[in-house]
Amino acid sequence: MEIYLYILMGVVVILITMAYVFLSLGIAIVSGAPWVPTKRALAKRMFELADIKEGDTVLDLGSGDGSLLFVAVEDFGASIGVGFEINPFLVWYTRFRARRAHIKEKIKVTRGNMYRAPLPDVDIVALYLLPKTMDKLRPRFVQYLNPDAKIVSHAFKFAGVVPEKVIDTPKDSLYLYRVRDLA
Repeated sequence: MEIYLYILMGVVVILITMAYVFLSLGIAIVSGAPWVPTKRALAKRMFELADIKEGDTVLDLGSGDGSLLFVAVEDFGASIGVGFEINPFLVWYTRFRARRAHIKEKIKVTRGNMYRAPLPDVDIVALYLLPKTMDKLRPRFVQYLNPDAKIVSHAFKFAGVVPEKVIDTPKDSLYLYRVRDLA
């Protein structure tokens, strides 16, 4: 009888895992960007490119596990990291990590659609999104963000916009823009 209980538990774990995978894929298709975590070293390069200052406010749309926000707050002294993420598991995980690191008051992640999320007054927007997603967000950036706000993008560019600065790494490129250049 005990063996059947273990088999049943294994089947339940497999079903839950499969449901999560399909939910994540569905969310990625709807949101326009799959979740791919950014390595800490690359996140640091992104914020160095953006010349982040202590006290800056950082926004990450499609924030995933909050990796970029943690680097901004913990390594560079950003006053707050604001994220929007559609995947409820990743929102929960980011909040859990922030509580565990004792910085929950500095990492604010909301579950929501990045295309409809209210854009707060920020100094830096950090992106790791597909080009079509970035171009879809572009009018919102121009309309709602400070023209001097910086946008740093990992791997992908805005169509037809010349970046202010570019860093090419062996595997990736990083691009820096100002909101005013997107108009």
